[in-house]
Amino acid sequence: MIGIRSRLQAFWRTEEGTQTVESSLVAPAVLMFSVVLVALGFLFFRQALLYADARLAAERISGAWDASAIHPVTGAFSPYQRDGLYWRLFNNGDAAFGWGAEGAASPGSGDSLSRRKLERQQLWFPLESSGLAAYHNGLFSRKAEVRLDSSLSMPDAFSSLPGSKLLTMTASAPVTDPAETIRHADLLRSYIPLIMGYVSRGKAGQILDKFRGSPAPAVYAEEAQARRQLQQTVKGKERTLTLTDGDQQRTRLVDAIDRESIGHQALLGAQSLSKEIRQQIEKDKRLVETGQLQGVVWHFYRNAKTGKMGPSKSLLRELEKAGIGVVLHE
Repeated sequence: MIGIRSRLQAFWRTEEGTQTVESSLVAPAVLMFSVVLVALGFLFFRQALLYADARLAAERISGAWDASAIHPVTGAFSPYQRDGLYWRLFNNGDAAFGWGAEGAASPGSGDSLSRRKLERQQLWFPLESSGLAAYHNGLFSRKAEVRLDSSLSMPDAFSSLPGSKLLTMTASAPVTDPAETIRHADLLRSYIPLIMGYVSRGKAGQILDKFRGSPAPAVYAEEAQARRQLQQTVKGKERTLTLTDGDQQRTRLVDAIDRESIGHQALLGAQSLSKEIRQQIEKDKRLVETGQLQGVVWHFYRNAKTGKMGPSKSLLRELEKAGIGVVLHE
């Protein structure tokens, strides 16, 4: 009896086998934690791959959007296949196109040309995925958006993890149009200086308001009389300006230049589009373009001898085309 008791006491006091016992308690938890880490790593890896595919698909749609004939992978295209001249105005609306995991595509929705551009990308989507490709045309921005869905086989123990059965990733890419951007930039670069060179509508109205209801007599026998009256009205002085075209120099006598650098010309009686008048129009236009004058106004006075005044229809058209203001002093 004493021998059995002593053996039990010795067994109880010995430390042999403690590592085995501790390992049997900790090892299952460590093993389970390791399996969870591996499963999460696999899940994150699949998500990264799916997002890369979605991003690549969106960028291909964006890069090939300005021409439906462009190959989305190589960029090759046929110069004879075009979408039409005004497709950006009438065939550039929102569209969507969906497909299934088996490759069966849905009819899609939205603008027909935009939908066809999305459908061409189906060949380059991952075969095992399903999803939706869409094009959004906003007021100030356009973008291509791709959503990819991919099934994932995971053990039932991980069914509660997000994305354990179906992974969904969405990516988008802005749609740019280099050709249209270049055209807009060229249009602004070409026409803004031209528009700024002419007198604004408001300023032209202010100039013309000076002569509405003028108390000065409207009938003159000589052009010199009309010129002096014009100088008094606009409070301007007569000046001779020089135009240089290469080695050639020309002069233009301006009847009156006011404080705002507006040139005024007085004409007596009826005027037609003669060769001399054409030369005067061309000089006045050049004076404005070179900045020597901010604008030009031609004033027509009635001839006391003939009783006539004003420009002919052809002369009036040329004056309007050159941006020259016209005032009839009745």
